[in-house]
Amino acid sequence: RGINENLKFPQIANALLSHNVVLDGEIALKEFSTVHKINAKENWERATYFIFDLLYLNGEEITHLSYDVRRKRLEEFLAHFSATSPHLQLAQVFPDFQSGWAYVQQNNLEGLIAKDINSRYHSLTRYDLIKDVFMVKSWYKLKNFKEDRLEIIGYEAGKWHGTFILDGNHRISALSPKIVDEYNRLKEYGKVYAEFCYLYKTEAQNYFQPTLKRLSL
Repeated sequence: RGINENLKFPQIANALLSHNVVLDGEIALKEFSTVHKINAKENWERATYFIFDLLYLNGEEITHLSYDVRRKRLEEFLAHFSATSPHLQLAQVFPDFQSGWAYVQQNNLEGLIAKDINSRYHSLTRYDLIKDVFMVKSWYKLKNFKEDRLEIIGYEAGKWHGTFILDGNHRISALSPKIVDEYNRLKEYGKVYAEFCYLYKTEAQNYFQPTLKRLSL
């Protein structure tokens, strides 16, 4: 995204700066953590770069090569860092979807990316993700959403069709005028509940990325 984080995570930057390489990965804490934890300054020195893919190495762009070839080259490149750079870690792979998804659920992780071993590299921008999932069908990004149901105790008009206020002072987007109309109709018959999915709860017990699925009585 064009953001230089070298000063924020020097333990990662210093390990890679002398190498002519472009990697795809994500900076996180080794224990399951939320985005709020990794953004906390006191956690920066503990951050690890989890590396998913290799795009460019020693003057050669390799995004056109198949994933299994890129993975092998990535493993060979990172083998030199195993003892000296504990803040670089190769992302785990699984032999099949079932074992990978079971690991995600058992460890309450955010999600999983499934890749065809013959696929070229995709940046997973919004356009590329839509194109790949619905046309090429070689990469799938799956999130480990949970579900909950809370009573709607109020509604606030505003941008993006307004917000429902839920029990416990949680908030969720109303999504569309049609849903707001449905809420106004249903509340004539009694309490209205929002059924929604979310990725996880923060330490303050707020829902992260809640998305409304339906209304019910």
